[in-house]
Amino acid sequence: MAEASVVLERRTGVNLPRATLDREARRQGRRAQALRRQRDQRAASAPREKKQRDLPLEACQVIIQIDAWNLRARDDWGHTAT
Repeated sequence: MAEASVVLERRTGVNLPRATLDREARRQGRRAQALRRQRDQRAASAPREKKQRDLPLEACQVIIQIDAWNLRARDDWGHTAT
């Protein structure tokens, strides 16, 4: 909390005591946990529909690009050097 207090003051100009930040972080954490439990219960009690895991698996290729520097054409995969 000491570091968070320093960063908050540096970035926003707001000087909050460490105890206040700690209290608010705990409050928000409890709120997030309650929301997660609520969503988990709602998902578990939802009527069973055809979920993704029940669909037949097909061969596919997943390509994840980090940024524009890694973009390549879809042909000649593995032959970039040539």
